[in-house]
Amino acid sequence: MKRLILAAMFVSLVLPAESALAYEDSGFDPDDRRVVGYDPDIRSTVRTVWRTGSGRALRVSFRAYERLGIYWFVTVLLDARGGPKVDHVMGLSNADQSGKGCGVYPRGHRKEVVQGGFLQRGDMARCRVPTSLVHATKRIRWKLRSPSGYVHNNVDIAPNGGGWFG
Repeated sequence: MKRLILAAMFVSLVLPAESALAYEDSGFDPDDRRVVGYDPDIRSTVRTVWRTGSGRALRVSFRAYERLGIYWFVTVLLDARGGPKVDHVMGLSNADQSGKGCGVYPRGHRKEVVQGGFLQRGDMARCRVPTSLVHATKRIRWKLRSPSGYVHNNVDIAPNGGGWFG
C-alpha cells in the first residue's frame, strides 16, 4: 500500500513538470498597416515550445493580413529569462535574390546568428530553432517588428503598444 501511495505521489509530481516543458501561446494584432510592396501587416502569431528527441524546440510563426511576397522582413524579440530587456533576436525574411530563411542570435551579437528551419506558405511564415539557443529560464515572451523594405518609418509592431505576447 505504501508503494502505491509513493508511486501516485511521484506521478503527480512528475507530470506537471513534464507538461511545463511544452507550451503554446498565441496573440493577435489589428489590421493597421498601410499596404506598401510586400511589407507584412501582422495578423496573428504563435510561440510554441515542445520536447524533441534531442531536447526542446522553439517555433515562432506569424500570419499576415496579406499574402507574403518575395521581399519582407520580420524581427522577433525574445525574452527567455524574465528580465525587462530582450535576450535574443529571431529574424525571418524573404529578401528576394539575397535569399530567405531565419535564424536566432543573442541581442547585440548579430554575427553569432544560428540558422533555423524556415517555412513560408501563403500568408504564413515560421522559424524553428533548438530552445537551448536562447538559454530559457522561464516561459518565453515574444513580440514582433516588421520594418518596411520600401518606406521609412512604416513599421508594424505586434502587439500594438509595445508590450509582450505570452
